[in-house]
Amino acid sequence: MSRSEELHKIFESIDEGKQKIVAPLIDEAVYLETQMTELKKYPFIKFHPANPNLQKITAAGKQYREFLQTYTNIIDKLCRIYSNEETEEASPLRAFLEKVNKQ
Repeated sequence: MSRSEELHKIFESIDEGKQKIVAPLIDEAVYLETQMTELKKYPFIKFHPANPNLQKITAAGKQYREFLQTYTNIIDKLCRIYSNEETEEASPLRAFLEKVNKQ
């Protein structure tokens, strides 16, 4: 099972409206995972040849940091959507309020 299929399977039980939001986020997360894996092949820090104490971040390091920040934001949003969906079904308060509203 691919990473994309794995993530889509996790979110298959949420409502259709939210799935339209989740699907592109999952695709972006998977894309970023592959890009970050590729970037890990390159050095993130460049050392000065005469003075090894002087360090500079490489372009790969900068790109990795940007991808990681975006990836973390996407995963955070996906987790919030998933946890909100879970609490909507399991919340006793929500069940009580729905019962009261139906009367």
